Amino acid sequence: MTHHVRHAVGITMSPAQAAWANGQHWPGCEVRVENWFDHKADGPYDAIIAIEAVERFAGNTVWRARRVARYRELFQRCDAWLRPAGRLSLPANAWNDRGWLPSMLLPPQLLTPHARGRGNPVRVGLLAIRDGVTNVREGLHASRKVFLECFLPTCAELVEAGRGLFRVVEARTDTGDGVKTVRAWLERSEANRARGAELIGESAVSDIIREQRTALRFLSEGRFTVLRMVFEKA
Repeated sequence: MTHHVRHAVGITMSPAQAAWANGQHWPGCEVRVENWFDHKADGPYDAIIAIEAVERFAGNTVWRARRVARYRELFQRCDAWLRPAGRLSLPANAWNDRGWLPSMLLPPQLLTPHARGRGNPVRVGLLAIRDGVTNVREGLHASRKVFLECFLPTCAELVEAGRGLFRVVEARTDTGDGVKTVRAWLERSEANRARGAELIGESAVSDIIREQRTALRFLSEGRFTVLRMVFEKA
């Protein structure tokens, strides 16, 4: 209503989420239980927003070329669904632009932009190696217990995947917003742990809290960030 949108289509994989959203009876809004890659548009869209969805489009492959190819398929589909000059918004969690492995292994001081100049030696001590091993272990735990079939992109991977189809209108990182959000989630998870255990079991609650603690640390250390990108159809 704020932006005078006559019709909006939402897509989710959760029947419960779709039932709740459709039950709100928002004017001109429909929510479908569909996979993005199965979606059939009724007509051209003015804009598409994929909120923290692209992290799941490539599965959990560690191979960059495979991820970019999968993201490319997403861009191709969005290109087909959008009218000329239509826009695509991709808010997502994303690795530091050094890539996923350095983002997990390097100490925080080597992840900052000023640490990347020529002649700046890279020194990694035993404590940093230990921390890197811990980070990999915690990342594997999150991918196996909480976010299955999920892998964070980098900004460069998304730019490459959309090349020739879309131009980048805006790209910014809002790490501070991510820190505030995950900290709030963690505080509420811990405060409602007993109720959560009743609903999904203590083991699942423990896995979620462990993942949130890791995510908060990774965000605070600059290992990954909240990436907000806007593309326009070329």
